[in-house]
Amino acid sequence: MKKIYLLLSISILMLTVNAQKRNISKEIFKTKFNKLQTAENTTNAAGCDTLNYPVPADWDIAIYLVAEANGGGFVSGTNGYLDKQKAQYFDASATANTYLTSAWIGFGVANSADPSKIVPINVYDGTSGSPGALLGTANVTMGTIIDDVTNGLYTEVVFNPAISLPASKKFFVSADMSNLDWTDTPKDSLAVYTDTIGVGPGGAWEQWSDDTWSSFLDSWGIDLALYIHPFISTNQTCSLLPVHLLSFNAQKKNKDILLTWTVAQELDMKQYEIEKAVGNLQFSSIGTVVATNSQLNHAYSYIDNNGMGAGDKIFYRLKQVNLDGTSSYSNIITFTEFTPAVINVKVINPFRNTIQIQVSSPAAQKLQASVYDLQGKRIVTTKEQVLVAGENAISIPLSSSLPKGMYILNLYVGKEIHKFKIFNQ
Repeated sequence: MKKIYLLLSISILMLTVNAQKRNISKEIFKTKFNKLQTAENTTNAAGCDTLNYPVPADWDIAIYLVAEANGGGFVSGTNGYLDKQKAQYFDASATANTYLTSAWIGFGVANSADPSKIVPINVYDGTSGSPGALLGTANVTMGTIIDDVTNGLYTEVVFNPAISLPASKKFFVSADMSNLDWTDTPKDSLAVYTDTIGVGPGGAWEQWSDDTWSSFLDSWGIDLALYIHPFISTNQTCSLLPVHLLSFNAQKKNKDILLTWTVAQELDMKQYEIEKAVGNLQFSSIGTVVATNSQLNHAYSYIDNNGMGAGDKIFYRLKQVNLDGTSSYSNIITFTEFTPAVINVKVINPFRNTIQIQVSSPAAQKLQASVYDLQGKRIVTTKEQVLVAGENAISIPLSSSLPKGMYILNLYVGKEIHKFKIFNQ
């Protein structure tokens, strides 16, 4: 799983909202990164068409807040209005695709005392322009979403079986939050990232507590798009590629990376383009290998010279290009130069004003810490620091005005996440 963490900061954004619309706070949560990451081994991704993905370069990423006078919460998630669902509209009528196989959803806030709670991901007919008949659903747990949010990942949802699109090929994909409780203490918090006002295609809708559906434009006076990306295909498996890719691997050779792949039954293939990304899955081409069009199994290779020089975690994929110009992508493989070791952690608990942590590490590696309250609000995130091999003493100073009570401490070390309940006394 990818481990670039999304750090939340608050900036001021002045909004003018029609008095008849719902009230939005003047605050907006935004990340320091413009793109979320995707899972390393995504299901049913190869061979699919995606909608609103890759995310256009002019999209920003945000979560708008509801005014506290109206119960607080999130425009694109749980809030004091007790909204049930947040949905995004899609129109695939210009394509030949007839099935929806999966979706990536960019949740930006997730918190629940009960991680087993279910969040259904629903698909509705969009022929009439608003959510109509339910076409299908798939379930994810809050625990899965919370982990993905912590790690800066999209949440992947697979529809099994694939959902047949309506004849119009217009549909909605929604995150159903009706199982969550905003009125409880601590609150269940969940929100989907959106673009920012005036950017992107719009198309976000919501279902109110009385089951009425309304567009964000009508509800809030703003037109936003949700970070929801469906995978659509002409078939139910979304996995047919122009060749049979039998294997795709990466191996370190000093500072170089040797990429090898084996294929079978090549037909009308032009070339393989090797694409690479560092850290954020924004791929670019680094080389091309001409196809042999062999009907037998055939092995290819490509050397990415000084491949590890760009960072300690890199990603590769193959773009398989046909003679007619059409193309498909392989799965994504990840190559990591350094695999972090398991650590032992002792937290001095309860704490007062300063959290004291003792970390025993068998090797030098990076550590970062975040503290959240039980509503999922970030209290502090430390700067990344390097642990030495052996014993490490870490102090996290907090405001003396921090209310007494329980908080959540997350320690991020390489691929590991360590979570603790801590008490301010």
